[in-house]
Amino acid sequence: MTTIGQETVPTSDVAYRNFVGTCRSPSTRYLYKKALEYFLSYLRLGSQDYFRLLEIDARTTQMNICGYISYLRNQKGLASGSVAVYISAVRKFYVMNDVQLNWEKIHSFKGEEEKRADDRPYNHFEILTMLQKTTPRNRCMVLLMCSGGLRVGSLPGLRVKDLESVDKYNIYKVSVYANSKKSSYYSFVTPECRKELDFYL
Repeated sequence: MTTIGQETVPTSDVAYRNFVGTCRSPSTRYLYKKALEYFLSYLRLGSQDYFRLLEIDARTTQMNICGYISYLRNQKGLASGSVAVYISAVRKFYVMNDVQLNWEKIHSFKGEEEKRADDRPYNHFEILTMLQKTTPRNRCMVLLMCSGGLRVGSLPGLRVKDLESVDKYNIYKVSVYANSKKSSYYSFVTPECRKELDFYL
């Protein structure tokens, strides 16, 4: 048990609160929570056993994380970028709970970054194929990303009031991450995208 002000709470709750409470965006919080649960599963611990992570000594913890990196790379076949996300979540948990680890040593186990695939934008034919074989809702999502340049992570937080009609050009001005003081910006979508949004809504 740990005392915070007048409140006595379980150590596991404090460890968890220190971890998720400092993730600024909901999408990052969700991603990091899942990544930490995966690490707990790798160690054969329960998905809520945060306090157990803090009971393990620093040397063993470092060995566990290095083994975890090897597991992600070699057995799961994850690319270096994906491994980095999983390890970032683990690092945040330990840093926010004041556990001193040799992260330079740990990061050396990640190996060199390698490119698994050539990144390229979808061509018009591929976009058309996606639009023809999906639901009206998904058509809106595809067109928001293609015409407005929105990231997939911005879509769950998008609200109807974030769409501002620009009737002169028959388009929408889209406020992205509207509730964020740091990450908010706006974009414009094509008349084709506006037509799909209006039909869906």
